[in-house]
Amino acid sequence: MKHHFFGILFGNLNAMAMEPLGHIAGLGSAVIGFVSTLISVFFGFVIANAYDGTVLPLVSGFAILGLAGLLIMRWTESGLAAEA
Repeated sequence: MKHHFFGILFGNLNAMAMEPLGHIAGLGSAVIGFVSTLISVFFGFVIANAYDGTVLPLVSGFAILGLAGLLIMRWTESGLAAEA
């Protein structure tokens, strides 16, 4: 149940990712923005090229990338729990 509000957390997650970069926060923000945009463009290109006149590629893309995001979050959370 705690995974329902990830959309609200993206700003905070980016801020946490930049926490060690306090002295170069502007550069850190630019790099995080660039990498997230690059990843989005790549997966958007893949899904767009799979378009066959139906919504199946879009729905499949949402399902696969949503599941991948959830698995990555669980993986990173388990690593943080092991450190504590």
